[in-house]
Amino acid sequence: MTIFDVDKEMPAKPVEAASPVVDSPPEVSPKRRGRPPKSANGSADGLPETPIGTTDSPPKVKRKRKAKPIDAGLLAKQIVGLHKVAATMTGLRELEVSEFEAVMLAESLAAVSREYDVAIDGKLAATLQLAASLGVIYVPRIVMIKKRAIQAKESQAASESAPTPTPTPTPPPIVVPSESGNVAASH
Repeated sequence: MTIFDVDKEMPAKPVEAASPVVDSPPEVSPKRRGRPPKSANGSADGLPETPIGTTDSPPKVKRKRKAKPIDAGLLAKQIVGLHKVAATMTGLRELEVSEFEAVMLAESLAAVSREYDVAIDGKLAATLQLAASLGVIYVPRIVMIKKRAIQAKESQAASESAPTPTPTPTPPPIVVPSESGNVAASH
């Protein structure tokens, strides 16, 4: 049997009448990406929303962050540095604190933060550390530069306002005739 013989053995299908021409395709909404929009009753799936407090599930409880312990040694160094900066800026040496005082203050602050569950975010702590370091390093330098500029201005103003001494004229040499008849100049 050949390919041409297959057509002879198969009965011919009746030809169906042509369907009428349709002007518009059937209504098919295209698929949209993303979350479906809310319907008129408020939910995306068409079901009415349940009012708050009427669900059978327990309410969600937000977990509090556990406060990270504050490093008292690092805080003590910051306290010493900040007090030195304050003493330098104000000129009051009494504002400086000793290492012992700074450690005592830092440990007290750490204990209070633990008891009151004060959590310092890692980013905030790093930012505060950077600000304190910049203050300890650059504020004394800025204060010294400003003091030096003020002193230079004052010394320049003092030198300009001081009267300049007028030079005393030197008298001309006195000519005394000598006995031999030569003229000798004396000063």
